[in-house]
Amino acid sequence: MKSILITSAFLAPSVLGAARPPRAAAAISTLTIEIPSQGVGFTSTVAGCGSVAPFAVVAVANGSFFPGTNTIFLPAQASPSTTTIVNAEESATQVLVAQPLEGSCQDFPPSAAASITDISQLTATGTDGTPTATGTDGTPTATDSACPLGTLASAVSGAAEDVIDAINKVTLLSQNLQAAAKQIGGSASKHRRNTDVDSSTTDLEARQFNTPIIQVASGLRDVVTTLTISIPRITVLPPFDPGDASDAIVIALISFVRVHQALLNILIGRAGLISNFPFADADVAELTAIAAESQTALEQFLGSSGQSMTGAGAAVAAAGSSSNLEARVNPIGAPIAAALRAVEGVVDSLAFAIIDLIPSRNECAKDQKTAIDGTLQESIEAYS
Repeated sequence: MKSILITSAFLAPSVLGAARPPRAAAAISTLTIEIPSQGVGFTSTVAGCGSVAPFAVVAVANGSFFPGTNTIFLPAQASPSTTTIVNAEESATQVLVAQPLEGSCQDFPPSAAASITDISQLTATGTDGTPTATGTDGTPTATDSACPLGTLASAVSGAAEDVIDAINKVTLLSQNLQAAAKQIGGSASKHRRNTDVDSSTTDLEARQFNTPIIQVASGLRDVVTTLTISIPRITVLPPFDPGDASDAIVIALISFVRVHQALLNILIGRAGLISNFPFADADVAELTAIAAESQTALEQFLGSSGQSMTGAGAAVAAAGSSSNLEARVNPIGAPIAAALRAVEGVVDSLAFAIIDLIPSRNECAKDQKTAIDGTLQESIEAYS
């Protein structure tokens, strides 16, 4: 496949901040991003802000060409960038958009790698590059009256900034899980193709199969624990008046919903690849423990906030009571489903908190809750 890079390298140093020589005294965290193999790899630095240290962005040109617009979200202190790659043979174009989240300064989870092609599955963008509230999956359409379109000219501060930062943190966590999610079952497919030659499973194959599953389960647990800390800080705030603060908060929520739906849809697509492949007892125990930690975090959060075990919380409790049986029948899928139920519980609580917080945009927030609830249910069913 022949492609031509017709603008500067994606996320070139000039748009992320001045490229800086590495400091000998201390290493900085690194975010690795895949770009199409026809692009040009680079290393650049996003400047630090507040208490957030600088971090390096390393673009590795080993990805695939996907026509259309593909968006990856970056912390607010990064600068926007757009790069276009043209496939001359097919007359197709891929536009890579780097879009900073709302806000002014956010940390980036340093240990994960992001894949630029993963986001395209459900990150719908408008002509101005702003995430829209809907995609082709039938979720409610954004309108001027329901959801704000476009980025805000003025920055918000204070309590609204704290809410946006809390939402953005789990947006970035979800985005960073997509690379591991796409690896689920990959070694199983390769193993099945090789069964005519050798039906055995090597230790390396088992590790390749187990590792991304455990990484995803751990990441889902982190989403749960992060939100259980953030939500109480949101629920004590008084409602915001109509204006930039409410609009910025709901735009942050829209971004989270789109990115988390992208992750969930990757997981749904990989669910059928986890059966009929050996999973070591120790790995099953680790996976089950991670799921239990997710459930415990949700139950403690609901108990401390005085919420009754209804809805998703009740589903988690019910699932926990039968987890031993489910784990024996479905030792890999059941813990993932349990972790997803815990995510559903905290996401429900986040959505309700945001709905109460921004009365002028609560219809838009309700639309986002409806959209993410449906995808969460589908992902839970896929692994149950």
